[in-house]
Amino acid sequence: MRANVEGHPSRVLANAIVNTAWRNGPVEVIHAGGYRGYPLEQRRVTPAEERTLMGFASERLAQAMAVCLRFLVEQPPRPWVEQVLPYGLAEQLLVTPSGWTLKEVSCDVRLPR
Repeated sequence: MRANVEGHPSRVLANAIVNTAWRNGPVEVIHAGGYRGYPLEQRRVTPAEERTLMGFASERLAQAMAVCLRFLVEQPPRPWVEQVLPYGLAEQLLVTPSGWTLKEVSCDVRLPR
């Protein structure tokens, strides 16, 4: 994992942030719930679920921004790779996702017609 962090430190940190702010939260409870049968072009979560999701994600993103601020003001400053390395090594703690790309910028999503 050290080589991944050295090659893509910002992406490793971004993946860890997204994983903790979105994937490891209430969205997993919704994914595990019963199928409601809504078509893809209609609302797939209730307003209450949406509030829970957004509250959780915004709180976690604020925490991530606080970590970034600590990196910025750290004295003496460490190299970026050294600051991010713990996030690259935290896969066992379910902070850093396994198998997520470090190079691709996006993936196509194609809905059935």
